[in-house]
Amino acid sequence: MTIRENAQQILDGLAETLQCGPLAFDDANKVDFGIDEDMGAIIYLSEDTSSLVVSIIPGRVDPDDTGLLYDILCGNYMWGFSAGGNMGIDRETGLLSIHRLIELPVDVAGDPMAFPELFAAMVGAARYWRARLAPEGTAPAASGAPTDFSGMIRI
Repeated sequence: MTIRENAQQILDGLAETLQCGPLAFDDANKVDFGIDEDMGAIIYLSEDTSSLVVSIIPGRVDPDDTGLLYDILCGNYMWGFSAGGNMGIDRETGLLSIHRLIELPVDVAGDPMAFPELFAAMVGAARYWRARLAPEGTAPAASGAPTDFSGMIRI
């Protein structure tokens, strides 16, 4: 099985778990789709490095909110609040991204839920940060660490 075929198996399993339409890589080796109607996900296949880069974008960061920026930096430490991924802010758009590198091949037959569970954990982390990014008064107040770790992975 080629790396591309393995990556497509992973997408097929994710689409089944999400109960959405088919997911397939485009000519640029990426697939993008929405989550919760206000977040984005991008999965990029690098056949050269036999890996996937999974990115979830919870929203735009206010560059003047130093408390939030500090919390993002702290949340990035040891992957504490990023579901095992890394967080970064795109300089041009100001969008926060949680991203993770997945080495291929993945044994989809042996553990069909491994990738969907990893993806779900990343979505859980993105939902936490989305609430933190929301303007004051539009989301429940969230200060300090989250209390529900069910959607996060700590490595």
